[in-house]
Amino acid sequence: MLFLSEVKKVVFSAVFVVFMAALIIMPVSQDAMNFSRVKLEEPVPGQTYGQKYEENPEMIMPAALNSLYSEFLYNNYVAYPIGYYKIVKLNEAKREQMAKIISSLTDISPEELLKRAEEKKSVEETVSEEADFAVHTPILEAVSLKADITYGAFVEAMQKADKLIGGGSSYEEKSLTRFCQAPVTYEEAMEQYRLTREEDRFTAGYARLFADYMIVGVMTLLPVFLAVALCLKDKRARMEELVFVRRAGAGRIVAVRYLAVVAAVMIPELILAYISNASAWGLYPEEALDYLAPLKYAVIWILPSVMTSVSVGMFFTELTGTSIAIAIQGLWWFFDSNQGIWERDGCALFRLIPRHNSLENTQGWIDHLDKFTANRILFTVMALLLLAGTVWIYSQRRRGKINGMQKITRNFRKLGNRKSKSQA
Repeated sequence: MLFLSEVKKVVFSAVFVVFMAALIIMPVSQDAMNFSRVKLEEPVPGQTYGQKYEENPEMIMPAALNSLYSEFLYNNYVAYPIGYYKIVKLNEAKREQMAKIISSLTDISPEELLKRAEEKKSVEETVSEEADFAVHTPILEAVSLKADITYGAFVEAMQKADKLIGGGSSYEEKSLTRFCQAPVTYEEAMEQYRLTREEDRFTAGYARLFADYMIVGVMTLLPVFLAVALCLKDKRARMEELVFVRRAGAGRIVAVRYLAVVAAVMIPELILAYISNASAWGLYPEEALDYLAPLKYAVIWILPSVMTSVSVGMFFTELTGTSIAIAIQGLWWFFDSNQGIWERDGCALFRLIPRHNSLENTQGWIDHLDKFTANRILFTVMALLLLAGTVWIYSQRRRGKINGMQKITRNFRKLGNRKSKSQA
């Protein structure tokens, strides 16, 4: 009865209506609700099979060097420091440092590089005055690497350049492979198709793609709103005293509320996941499909992030008696999603939003599965620890030992008074 009561509080709230709207709009806007026209075909010899990134130093080094040289001449560096596009202009001191970095990779002195940059700037200003708008003239010359430069030394120099730019540039070590694209061979395409057919049984790829779209925003950020709204509901209705004197233990009350929010979030997501996945089933009538794929990825991929978001919401709401958890989770989501903007295949251990933005690339999924599993276990444990902390805080509040933000404010005031007395 208590569980159903808490579920009703969640699903009959205005916040849940907004959540459901976002839950539907997100996959629809990404064309992830209807895969009926997206069939994975067996490769045919003689066709093109797309491009792939390779770590080929012989191709990466000259391409990356000339890209950096071009940006140096114009003093315009493209970067994504927190995931958003930004043009970075270096000051004079940093331009000199960048000239030294480029010089260490070429036979051109820093003075000559700075002179070329000044000449380019002069041409730009002349063209701008004549045409009344800035025009970038193409670079006519290319620079060549020193003959004795190793790839290790080159990568180290690129890291220094990226640090000068402020991070998030194309010269980060993990981004250097973008300077080397090679065509996928027929044999590689066939191996990829075999894995998709035998390992993924087709449906897993669609389930992963759907999960990737959902975890980026809706399933990582919005659950915190539901958790905060539920925890504050009794306070706003002035029902805290009645709740605190219930016979049910603090652990049971908190756990039931937690499960109510998680269930209210996950059940609609799972329904949409199956609707999305089922749209592709008719494309493979003769194949042995994995009909549990949407359930698997909802549990192993989406659920840990939902649990974390709900735990953050409940913990900080019970601790402070305010909605500060929304700001905390919102900032965490913002920085994490933007820091991981280039991670379309794999994840760091502490990444809140692991990514695998590919319908195929089963091998990439297999290669990163260990890291992915460790990541999801870590966040599940973190969520449970926050939940345990919420139980403790709730039990203390029932005993009158913690009074939300008032208690915290009082402690800060005491600390301030102590400092004042010590100074006096």
